[in-house]
Amino acid sequence: MRRSALALLLLPSLATADFGSGGLAFENIVVPLVDSAPEPTIGIPWTTDNVFYHAGSTTLRFIPDASGNGEWSDVTPPYQVPINLDPMLVVHEDTGRILAGGLLGPCSIMMISDDDGETWLPSVNMCSGAQFDHQSVGLGIKPGLGLPTGNASSLNGYYCGQLGEIGCSVSIDGGVTWTLPTPHLGTCSGFHGHWRTSNVTGAAFLPVPSCGSQHGLLVPTVLTDLAGVTGVLFEERLVEGSHTWDGGFDSSIGVSRESGVMYYGQADRQGARIAISSDEGESWDKIGPRGEETWLDVGQFHNPPIIAATFADVQAGDDDRAAFAFIGIEETGDQVVDFNLRSNAIYSCYEKGEGEGDWAGGFPLNQSDMVWHYYVAYTYDKGVTWEVERISEDPVQVGGVYDSLTDGSGGCRNLLDFNDMDIDSKGRVHIAYADGCTGDCATSTPAAATSASGYRDQAPRMFRQVSGRGVFAAYDSTSARDETATEETPARSTSSTQGGGATPWALLLILGALAATRRARR
Repeated sequence: MRRSALALLLLPSLATADFGSGGLAFENIVVPLVDSAPEPTIGIPWTTDNVFYHAGSTTLRFIPDASGNGEWSDVTPPYQVPINLDPMLVVHEDTGRILAGGLLGPCSIMMISDDDGETWLPSVNMCSGAQFDHQSVGLGIKPGLGLPTGNASSLNGYYCGQLGEIGCSVSIDGGVTWTLPTPHLGTCSGFHGHWRTSNVTGAAFLPVPSCGSQHGLLVPTVLTDLAGVTGVLFEERLVEGSHTWDGGFDSSIGVSRESGVMYYGQADRQGARIAISSDEGESWDKIGPRGEETWLDVGQFHNPPIIAATFADVQAGDDDRAAFAFIGIEETGDQVVDFNLRSNAIYSCYEKGEGEGDWAGGFPLNQSDMVWHYYVAYTYDKGVTWEVERISEDPVQVGGVYDSLTDGSGGCRNLLDFNDMDIDSKGRVHIAYADGCTGDCATSTPAAATSASGYRDQAPRMFRQVSGRGVFAAYDSTSARDETATEETPARSTSSTQGGGATPWALLLILGALAATRRARR
């Protein structure tokens, strides 16, 4: 019997405008029917705009109503692995095809739905070989061929896992069957983010933060012979000006729907960084207010500045619009604390004064110094300017976000490797995340939070945008377009004895016209 539940708003939105206008606002929704979501994924088929949220071995569907509320139902595929090492869900927005399941050793057990989660069929042989951790799945049109509307079976599928190196397989039938895995032996290795594909060219992109001394991405070419598909070959492309990966988990890519503009984001102890490419990573644009940087820290545009971050997610809509989400820590004003917040201490469990290895001299922070909130940075002008908003009312984590690759303190891992973000057909942002600070933790001071109930939780939550502009200009309200036009076109100045507004002569003319109109209507 299918389970269902109504949506519960943890914090109802205070927005006074509708989506597409007014200030940016999100509602924070408690996700029911599942107890925890340490590493959730989310996907939205544009055929229905219903939201699919995957955590553990459970797949949930959220059907929003006109008021922003809605109903959740359990649409978990009938066959799921008993122990899901890494849950995963991916949706191809145009066809509505959904892949849901998770990792079971060298392969993933996933199932396919083409009817909004009502029925499911199995995917076969989705494996990455010896590199079987932290898998990623993607679906996209075939390069150069396009996609007949609704024909999900003609999609390409991409699957990779990592365990020191990266191993991948591909599908040419929409994810139903997969090739034998091919290892990638190159500079880019280890951790990778989620697949993204271009709806314009069909190119696919796997963001890899560890490519020697830079961040980068892999671009696959599917290899074939007379017998069919034989494997996949990858080209590495590096992000100009980016730094060496040093924690912060996955990088993320968003690709615009118009021309395939690529937005590449990473969030780590060096801040929340973004890069933009207009040619699929072959070269990188100069962005920011001065047009001088290829690897821009958007945290500087928040007040106070965001000085450390993690869990990057990027989605793009129009060529000049993108949303970049992450959790981050704001500058405190204490120079010693802020200096250490810009270190790998943010990935540690130690209490102040403890430690070994890199922290043998004594860990420099209290766990309560690390207060994380959720942020979304929007650009509406292709990276020239960024609007950075804190969308969480209370912290989503207090204390280090433990990363075993950068720290050996152990024992405190509640949030795993990523959160996830998607957009609906109108460009509205949705974020699936694990809330690491609930109950008393959420209402306590940071110092008290570390001993309160709800500390280091992994509660299933979803942010849903309810107002402000999205990433498609076509769905801006008229007032939002007027505001944008006013911002982009300086108003003509007028002189008056009062220092602004209409001149006395103009006021007299207006009053005279009104009087004439009134007389004519009598």
